Amino acid sequence: MQEQSRVAILIDTSSGHGRGLLNGMIRFQREIGSWSVIFRSHKPDQPAPAWLQKADIDGVLARIPHKQMADILRKRRLPVIDMPYTREGFGFPCLFTDNQKITELAAQHLLDRGIRHFGFCGWPRGLNSRMDERCDLFVQTLADAGCTCSLFPQQNDRWNASHWENDQQGIAEWLMTLPKPAGVMACYDDRGQHVLEACQIVGLKVPDEVAVIGSDNDDLICKLSSPPLTSIDAGFERIGYEAASLLEQMMKQGEQPEPVQLFPPARLVQRQSTNIVAVEDQDLAAALRFIRDHASQRITVEDILAEVPISRSSLERRMKKFIGRTPKEEILRVQLERVQQLLAETQLSLTEIAFKTGFDHPHYLAALFKRKFQQTPGSFRRAVRK
Repeated sequence: MQEQSRVAILIDTSSGHGRGLLNGMIRFQREIGSWSVIFRSHKPDQPAPAWLQKADIDGVLARIPHKQMADILRKRRLPVIDMPYTREGFGFPCLFTDNQKITELAAQHLLDRGIRHFGFCGWPRGLNSRMDERCDLFVQTLADAGCTCSLFPQQNDRWNASHWENDQQGIAEWLMTLPKPAGVMACYDDRGQHVLEACQIVGLKVPDEVAVIGSDNDDLICKLSSPPLTSIDAGFERIGYEAASLLEQMMKQGEQPEPVQLFPPARLVQRQSTNIVAVEDQDLAAALRFIRDHASQRITVEDILAEVPISRSSLERRMKKFIGRTPKEEILRVQLERVQQLLAETQLSLTEIAFKTGFDHPHYLAALFKRKFQQTPGSFRRAVRK
């Protein structure tokens, strides 16, 4: 009988981030079947549990929040995989989400909706280096697209976490200063909910005046928000699974993984908070809405022109200028976006998905999907469910 490894898991499960990591670890544990797990939900403001200093364990999976816990683990000389709260970490092998890819996905989503005025709502600089990085990368991505981005809070703003009412009022006042329609990225989903609540305070319409996107895709937060919050599925289940796999290699084979590993987000999950086509050109807006609503019904450019009274050359020229794609390319983009959604959220076969999204043959869809996303539909489905 294979000897069981005793593994301690210290993860805060009050957030979707932590629950996602834990789900990935559970999946790996079930597959390998040779772990005995000591699990404790550990919040970042809590000291390391006393038992950690002497517990009979072979390895640790944790989000190490402070030096006290790091020192205990370092003295014990155990295999450790860290999924840190901040960019710096404490010298253990670290697994992170790729903030560059997350911000690119968020920015492109808002740009694709015709938005050209932007904001980023985070925390004061210095509280969390990962959130600072996410802010900087979002601003840079928009700058590369020729757009500027307003920030909340400003670097010199005074801020006290215990005075949420003042913070909420500050967000509301900041939102009122943004040119409309505006697209706002929040550093993560809780902050996205704060933005939506602030919009309600001052009567800003979401998504017509302010489109809001979060990050981490905390299902509970996103669905409780009003309206439901669009977010980036950062792929925490995959990270949890890979963290567990790396720990197993360290415990059994003594392998030392790369000090830092980045993982791309799984996908963008669109909900009502960004369901907008913010285009002043009314004919172009009508064409984009028609594509969004009917792309899965095997529509052609001629079908768009039957709905929008402009010439084909004018439609091609306007669409290429505004979103950088032809009508045919935009139809395909929306179709593939729907394919990704069905792969992630249903058990439908590729044949069924092809039928529902306007493709005649699943083999053609599979080849097209792989060419576009550099992975097969099956690989994509497995990745988002890890």
